Amino acid sequence: MRSLRTAVSALTVLLAVPPAALPAAVEDPAAAGPAGGYRLSYAVHVGGIHVMDAEAHLALVRDSYRIGMRAATDGFLGRVADWRADITSHGRLDGAGLPQPQEYRALSVWRSKARNTVLEYEDGTPRLALVEPPPEEDREPVPEHLRPATVDPMTAIVAALESVAAGRGCGGAVPVYDGRQRYDLIFADRGRETLPANDISSFAGEAVACAIEFKPLAGRWKERQAQRRDRDDDARRARDTTPVFWVGRPVPEGPPVPVRLQASSPLGTVMIHLSGLERMGPGDTAGLPPL
Repeated sequence: MRSLRTAVSALTVLLAVPPAALPAAVEDPAAAGPAGGYRLSYAVHVGGIHVMDAEAHLALVRDSYRIGMRAATDGFLGRVADWRADITSHGRLDGAGLPQPQEYRALSVWRSKARNTVLEYEDGTPRLALVEPPPEEDREPVPEHLRPATVDPMTAIVAALESVAAGRGCGGAVPVYDGRQRYDLIFADRGRETLPANDISSFAGEAVACAIEFKPLAGRWKERQAQRRDRDDDARRARDTTPVFWVGRPVPEGPPVPVRLQASSPLGTVMIHLSGLERMGPGDTAGLPPL
């Protein structure tokens, strides 16, 4: 179901919250326990139909970031296309270059089949600690020389949104390796817009618009798999409309966060709206993705 995959990709973009945008971090991590942060709820619509809800969270301790996203299909869609995922990333921030991930986990189930990836980082170089099924089953290998100095997908969005929060806009290219593919995410700042109120979003007001371009470099589907080539054709058609996400401030005294994303799919426009935001206290980890 191509539209579901498009929605999943869009979720990954929308749910990586900018760490630099949050209030001051906990000064004493040992005393505070697991850092607090923000719990974010999102509603996903495809072609005007509500298909799923998702939850994200971000926690900060000094110069560190921890991000998590959990989503799953339910109802009728869950019966015909069962999908569940926990996606997390954590690492360090130095305020200058790209965030430095330490571990990235993408654990999912698609129609009862596990699809899991764990990346661990040492000196900026990712190591595949877990990958199932092996990427070589259906993809061309990503050369070793293309892997160093890359970040995971969620950290890539953190980098762009951190730039927005610092007033530098969201332009620039970020090198990404997700354990199966090597690509660049290219961001373009489209300026500020005023988003109107509607029945499915908890946010209305001024927001910064950021367009995203996906530039594949390695790890493409193997040519012998016609079905995979069809998916690539679908993806190219979907990219005729550039995905755009908006960053706004739902609470005047709170941080700017992703509030909306729009992308295209074969079954219609994918729209993701912020539906709720809640401040979490230190140690408040109930129901969150594992970190």
